[in-house]
Amino acid sequence: MVAISSFQRKMLAEIQNYVNDHQGNPNFNGHILTLQYLQNQKASSVKPVPIGQILTFLTQKGFPLEYEQFQQGILVDLKRAGLVASKRKRGGGIYIIDNPDDIKIAVVDVLDHIYNILSNAVPITKNDPGLAHITSGLNCLLSLVDWFKTQFSK
Repeated sequence: MVAISSFQRKMLAEIQNYVNDHQGNPNFNGHILTLQYLQNQKASSVKPVPIGQILTFLTQKGFPLEYEQFQQGILVDLKRAGLVASKRKRGGGIYIIDNPDDIKIAVVDVLDHIYNILSNAVPITKNDPGLAHITSGLNCLLSLVDWFKTQFSK
């Protein structure tokens, strides 16, 4: 018998709740197939599976989707349910959240993304004196996001 942690037990309960809540969803088969593929690939935060590989698998199983359809119809649902996370940038992809550190990694990745968006907006507003209050607000948000990143990176 394999011993599982309380976190893994909680995740199994979340998966069961997800299955019960989404059986009527037209993307339900895509959800289950995606989770199955990620599990079979032993996807983790250090070894995420690229979306292209998941799309190929779904097509082979008779559930063809375009990239946008997958992101909006499958991935968003699985992320909202707290079952998967994604890594951006090189070597990125999708993985099943199976330990508390994965949640930290996912949060920091999202915070990095928000920080980049805000950083790109500052130069646009900085040159217009009428937008000084927006520049000030963006700088406050950047500081706040940076602080959160340090808290989650500990």
